[in-house]
Amino acid sequence: MQLNKLSEELKVKDKELAELRNATVAQIEEITKRFEAQINDKVKYIDEINADVSQKAMMLVKLEKDIADLKAIIANKDEEIKHLLEKTTGTDLKFV
Repeated sequence: MQLNKLSEELKVKDKELAELRNATVAQIEEITKRFEAQINDKVKYIDEINADVSQKAMMLVKLEKDIADLKAIIANKDEEIKHLLEKTTGTDLKFV
């Protein structure tokens, strides 16, 4: 009789343990899903920042090229002006 009672108690405890285990697994899965969602959001945000930085870096390179081109144009125009002034005045002028 006592053995049957212990056996029944063991079955009850096994059932409680299984329920607790299932509840714990469900909680872990829920927490994991939330963390994965947060990580995915952060990865997406980082990707957007990287794309923005890349775009701005390309714009900076283009601006640097445009500035170099403009400096070359200005230098050429300065030379043209210098030669025109030399022709009209007949003297050798120096520009700083």
